[in-house]
Amino acid sequence: MPALKSKIEKKTKTAKTRCLNCRNQEIKCEVSEYNSNICKYCFKKNLTEQDCIKIKPSCYKEEIKNLNKLLIETKLKNLELEKQISTLK
Repeated sequence: MPALKSKIEKKTKTAKTRCLNCRNQEIKCEVSEYNSNICKYCFKKNLTEQDCIKIKPSCYKEEIKNLNKLLIETKLKNLELEKQISTLK
């Protein structure tokens, strides 16, 4: 059973995963001392946490699926909120 579960819930990030910016620069990706959610390179370049994306290259497709799912859920929530706003007016 654990093998089946690992296929379904595949991890797209690890502690050693480099962010896309560090990968493009071909440098080591180290956590910033000031903000643990961003690496030193991204912090030095004044990039946000959203710009410091850590994904294993082998998991790009899986991460895209996860992000698309999240996007659809967010759109549905927005539609519900818009309906609630229109009923209140």
